[in-house]
Amino acid sequence: LPFGTIASRQRLFEDPARPMGVRQFRSGDSLRQINWKASAHTRDLLVKTFEPAISLETAVLLNLHVGDYVLRDRAYTVEWAIEVAASLAARLVDLRQPVGLITNGVDPLHLDVDSPVEFDEESGRLLFAQAGGTRPYALPPAIPPHPGPPHLMKILERLARLEAAETIPFAQWAATACLNLSWGVTILAITPTGSEAVCQTLHRLVRAGFNPILLVVEPDSEFGRVRERARRLGFAAYHVTEKRDLDRWQRPLPLP
Repeated sequence: LPFGTIASRQRLFEDPARPMGVRQFRSGDSLRQINWKASAHTRDLLVKTFEPAISLETAVLLNLHVGDYVLRDRAYTVEWAIEVAASLAARLVDLRQPVGLITNGVDPLHLDVDSPVEFDEESGRLLFAQAGGTRPYALPPAIPPHPGPPHLMKILERLARLEAAETIPFAQWAATACLNLSWGVTILAITPTGSEAVCQTLHRLVRAGFNPILLVVEPDSEFGRVRERARRLGFAAYHVTEKRDLDRWQRPLPLP
């Protein structure tokens, strides 16, 4: 897994303030980048191209909607997803890059004052005591991308409190959750599956000018199909189901 290509090692994206020319339209291109005048002249869809700039910001987009996880291994996979998020955030800070955290999980410290919260000795977490029935939960505020160890501690503290819950499904939440991110930000989407709905959601982020990367944390014997689906929609997908997979992200590739 080429960690060195993710928002680091001088990762390049196109800067809309620096136009360079046009090229043929490809799947994943934003409609906003179409050069309509040139397209009408050539009778072929052409998009604007721009000079490269450097993107160093990354947002970890962590899906903790409980209904998106397989029930049988849910507790383990949720903890693994949180561990993946923590490891990648720490690695990015080690590389002196800004990193942020956005999640649809529940942080007990951001529940309303009437929500019962208790300490679970086995997990070491603050847990909210769910009353009978399902109710909407207030999602914790996003942590915007910033560099530095103090900022990393803020992210790790949030991750240590997070729980999966019946909040908002990833496909209904992710695009809106990223609205306040800067154009060109790399989005590490950590989610249990690479379903069609998940991939279409990330495709919308591609079209909005972001650089999403899908990290699937549940085992999937047909992950090759997910990878191909993602490729067609303009982003990369990786299967990260065990520590060995995660370790590959810790080895930066040499610069070309």
